[in-house]
Amino acid sequence: MPPLFEELDYRQTVLGELILRRRRILKLDRDVVEVILNEEHLMSDMFTASEVASYEQ
Repeated sequence: MPPLFEELDYRQTVLGELILRRRRILKLDRDVVEVILNEEHLMSDMFTASEVASYEQ
C-alpha cells in the first residue's frame, strides 16, 4: 500500500516553509495534491470550483 502522505517538494522561502505534498484519501479512493505554507493549506486539487469559475469569466 502506498503511503498516506508523501512530501513531493520542500522549499524554505522568505514567507516560510512551502511544501507540496500528495495525500491519499481512503474513503474517496483518490490522491489529493496540496500546497502548504507554514502548516496552513493554500491550495488543493480537490477543490477547484473557484479556479474554474475565475477561468470561465
